[in-house]
Amino acid sequence: MARQLFCGSTILLVLLAMPLRAPAETVHLRITSDRPVVEAGKSHTVRVKVEVEGAELPAAERPPVNLSLIIDKSGSMRGDRIEHARQGAIEAVRRLGSQDIFSVVVFDSKVETLIPAQRLTNLGLVEEQITGIQAGGTTNIHGGMQAGLAELKKNLDKKHLNRAVLLSDGLANVGPTRPEAFDQLGREFSQSGVIVSTVGLGRDYNEQLLTSLAQASEGNNYFVDNPKTLPKIFEDEIGALVSTVATGVTITIELPAQVTLDKVLGRTYRQTGNRLEIDFHDLGGGASKYSVLELTIPQGDEGQVLDALVARARYRCVADNRDGETSAGTQVRYTRRAAEAEAAVNLEVQNAWVELHQAAVQDEVLDLVERGDRQQAQERLGRLGEEAAAAGIQAPAAARLESYGQRESQILQERTFSRQEVLERRTDAYQLRNQQSVGRVRIDDER
Repeated sequence: MARQLFCGSTILLVLLAMPLRAPAETVHLRITSDRPVVEAGKSHTVRVKVEVEGAELPAAERPPVNLSLIIDKSGSMRGDRIEHARQGAIEAVRRLGSQDIFSVVVFDSKVETLIPAQRLTNLGLVEEQITGIQAGGTTNIHGGMQAGLAELKKNLDKKHLNRAVLLSDGLANVGPTRPEAFDQLGREFSQSGVIVSTVGLGRDYNEQLLTSLAQASEGNNYFVDNPKTLPKIFEDEIGALVSTVATGVTITIELPAQVTLDKVLGRTYRQTGNRLEIDFHDLGGGASKYSVLELTIPQGDEGQVLDALVARARYRCVADNRDGETSAGTQVRYTRRAAEAEAAVNLEVQNAWVELHQAAVQDEVLDLVERGDRQQAQERLGRLGEEAAAAGIQAPAAARLESYGQRESQILQERTFSRQEVLERRTDAYQLRNQQSVGRVRIDDER
């Protein structure tokens, strides 16, 4: 039940940060409403930002890694692509230590476990094996992923950071190729505790397939147009992996009976009654991830305070392999003074809503463009200003969203998006939605 109590103070937002058991300092949980003060006598839509941030930990405390590199070596990878893929794989292995476990799987029409799961004892031999990878054949992505998971499962435990990195430049045309098979495969990786990051090289790969694999476990997703950037992508990916401070991060949210959930932006969620669960998976030191909830709160009287929600973060701290837990909540106060409510608006939360809303709309527009319906895509972009106004989003956040819609609509009025532009925009939307910590700056072809 929503608990209401009289509050004569001028406190606009109360954060209830209550550590439940050590080591709560590893993950910081922040719950912030965009409207901590609202007008009395009417119901309201409020947006609540649920954010987790990882604490910085000394590098010496990092846990061991269990990594599988899964590399497409089909015929389209010949030349610069396979050369730079080899360099990227070698760069990744060089970032590992003697405590880490790694494997390398390559695939074309057939799947080969080039290097079974092992510790790095002979770097020279490993580099020689990777350098010998040659391109040829068709593309069995599903089989390659299954082989990579099999190698990871040899060492799956809570002491390791389990990660798969998939590189492909084409369409799956051998073995299972339907999206449902890859959705299920992505869930299998996630349920096993493995984060999957995907690298799409060139303009011919299936971006929806690779995105769905990454999305299932909140892995990173990259579009790479220039194969020369592959070594840096691999280096950044391993750098992000070894900076992980918490795994299995899950937020449980309790909504009072009088509060209604309208939408969750940015992430998938599970709901049972008034309880929600959102998975954030792994969290790096100094990195943050967030989602924004849209809630409808009931009308209240002057001075009343409503507990809008209480959230709890559970996770495993990688430094000592122990479970951690922390909680926080947010309240909304009612006032008769409209100017007071307006002055209390939290622009940082509204900016977060704008970013996630833009990412969702960008995906909708790209779906329309790829179906050949440019007119409907333009109409969708043209509604962004009205949507921001209806949501009570203040300038300049609303202006930024409207400007994005006008800019994209103008492009579609003159021409359609090229294949490269579609891939760039899909990648941008994914990285924005997931607050991807590395690879946010896309490196295009050198001019």
